[in-house]
Amino acid sequence: MNNDLKKSGLALDIDDTLSWTCREWAHLLLTEFGNPENLSKHEFEKKYRLIENAPYFQKDDVLTRCYELCMDNNSYHWLPPIEGAQQAIREIEQVIPIAAYITARPESLRDTTSAWLETHGFPKAELIMNPEEFSIQRRGSWKQEVLEKLYPRITGIIDDHFNICNALSNDYPGVVFLYRHERTASLHSRAIACGEWDDVVTQVRNYYIREESSLCQSTEPA
Repeated sequence: MNNDLKKSGLALDIDDTLSWTCREWAHLLLTEFGNPENLSKHEFEKKYRLIENAPYFQKDDVLTRCYELCMDNNSYHWLPPIEGAQQAIREIEQVIPIAAYITARPESLRDTTSAWLETHGFPKAELIMNPEEFSIQRRGSWKQEVLEKLYPRITGIIDDHFNICNALSNDYPGVVFLYRHERTASLHSRAIACGEWDDVVTQVRNYYIREESSLCQSTEPA
C-alpha cells in the first residue's frame, strides 16, 4: 500500500456495509439449496439480514458453499453497492477523511476488492484485509486487533456487524458506528447505533463535532 494512502481518519467495512453481499449470496443459496419460505432476496435480507441467521442454511453442504463464495473472486465483482452508500461517503468525507477499508476478506481478494471500490466511486484509501491464517468466523476479533493497533490514526469504523463491539476491549477510545442497528444496549460503550446511510451521516457529523468541541475546550488556557 502506498504511503500516501496511509492517512488519518475513519475506516469502513465493505460487505453488507457498502455492498449487498449476504443478500445476493442468499439468493444464490436459495436457488441452489431450496427456498422453504418462498422468500425473495429482499424478504430474506429483511427477515434474517445475515446468512448465518437462517436456520435452514446451517448445514454442512450449505456452509461449504458459503466458504467457496467467500474465497472466490468471481463472487464479489458483480455485487451491487447498497443504495445511498456512495453519496453518504462523499458527505462523510466533508467531515472526516476515509482513511482505510478494514475487511474480513482474505488477501487473495485484494485486486477484486480494489477494482470494485474504484468502479463504484468509493474513495482511495488503505485496504486492510484479513490474513489467510485467520478464519471468517474470527472477523470480529481480528478487526478489534486492527482497530486498537491503529488508533489514533484510525479513529473508528462504520460496520454492520455487532460482533466487533463484543470483541473490543473496554478501554478502546475510538468509535464504532453500527450501520442499520436500532440500539446498542449491552454492546460496547463506544458504539453508536445508526439507521440507514442518511442517519450514519448525521451520527458521524454529530460525533466529530462533539469531539472537536471537546478538544478545543481541553486546550483552552485556564
